[in-house]
Parts: sequence; structure tokens; C-alpha cells
Amino acid sequence: IEETIEQHLANDLSEKRTEKLLIVLLHAAIFEFLYRPQTSPNIIINEYLNTSDFFLEQSQKKYLNAILDKVSKKIRS
Repeated sequence: IEETIEQHLANDLSEKRTEKLLIVLLHAAIFEFLYRPQTSPNIIINEYLNTSDFFLEQSQKKYLNAILDKVSKKIRS
């Protein structure tokens, strides 16, 4: 998962400057993209965005959506 983040998101994400909860959600979603191929990327993204409603501000949720969309396309292409 760390390799995937470094490979596809190095320019978009700084783990030191990004809120830890956002990083945890990102790690969990990447796990599902990699190891749950039977689940649609859109379903994975939607579930993590719904979960983030309880923990993140709207701007962070938009950022998470953009990051998940980008990495899902690269992993599942």
C-alpha cells in the first residue's frame, strides 16, 4: 500500500502534512482497490466518502474523493 501511494500519489500527497484520519481512510481504500477486485471502484469510493462524512470537513472530503478517483484509475487500469 505504501508503494502504491509513493508510486501514484507522490506529487499529490504529503503524509507529514495530511491529517492522519485521511491517511487511514486512503490506506484502507487502496487495500480494497488492490485486493478486492470483485468490488467496483465506484462502490469503494462511495463507501469511503460516506464514512468520511462523520470525520472530515467538506474540503477534506473533496480532496479524498479526488485522490481516491485518481488512484483507483491507476490501480484498476
